[in-house]
Amino acid sequence: MKVWTVLNTIEEYQQLIGNGYLCCDDSNKDTFLYYEGNIEKQFKLGYDWISTKLREHTLNLLEYRQKFNIDMLRYPRWVWVQIEGKKNWDQIDKCFYSRIPKDYKVLIFNINENKLLLSDYDLWHCCLNISKICNNEHDDDEFYDRLKKLDLKTYDLFFRNFDNYLEKDLIYKLRKEIIDSWDEIFDIEDETEFCRYKNEEKTIQGNVWVLEKKDLIDVIDLNISQEDVDKYNEDV
Repeated sequence: MKVWTVLNTIEEYQQLIGNGYLCCDDSNKDTFLYYEGNIEKQFKLGYDWISTKLREHTLNLLEYRQKFNIDMLRYPRWVWVQIEGKKNWDQIDKCFYSRIPKDYKVLIFNINENKLLLSDYDLWHCCLNISKICNNEHDDDEFYDRLKKLDLKTYDLFFRNFDNYLEKDLIYKLRKEIIDSWDEIFDIEDETEFCRYKNEEKTIQGNVWVLEKKDLIDVIDLNISQEDVDKYNEDV
C-alpha cells in the first residue's frame, strides 16, 4: 500500500538511510505525545491503546517482530493513506503537515498491508480526548447525560481516585464502555452520518512499527515558510 509521512528532522532521515529502518524509540519520540519532555497522560491513554491494537495486528509476523525487536518498542510510527479523500501528499496544503517554518522530508513508502493498522484520523481524536464514539446522537446524549447525573467528566473516569467499592465498579464499567467504543476507528468504510465523513472525504492514517528503507519509493524536500503559514492562517 502506498503511504507517506513527513519527517521533522534531517537526523531521522539519516537514521533511516544509515540503519535501514526508522522506529519510534527514545531518539525519535512522538512530539505530540511528549510535551516539553513530559508525556501528556491524557494522550498516553490513547497511544498505549493503539499500540496494543497494533501489537495484536502484527502478532503472527514473528520474523518481522524479531528482526526489529518490536516487542520492545513502545509506540508506532504514523503514516498517511489519504487526507480529506486525497491520496497524494501534494494535493494537501503543506501547512496541514506543520505550521512551523522549516525544511522537512516527505517520504513515500509502499508497505505490506499486513504490517499496517489503518484507522479513521478524525475518530482517533475521540481516543485522544478520552471520549466515547457513538453511532447516533441519541446514544451520545444518553451516555453523557449519565455522566452529568453522576457529576463526572470522562477525564474523571480515568484520572480521579475513587475509594468506594461500588463507585469503583461503576467507574470500571464506564471506562470499559468508552474504550470498547474506540474500535470504531478501524472501520474505515463506515459512513454513518454521526461524527463520520463520507469515504471520499475521509482522512485515513496508518500505524506501523518500523519504516523500512527497502519500502521507500520516493523522497521529496518540503519547505514551509513563514509566508506559507501566514497565508494558511488567513484562509482558515
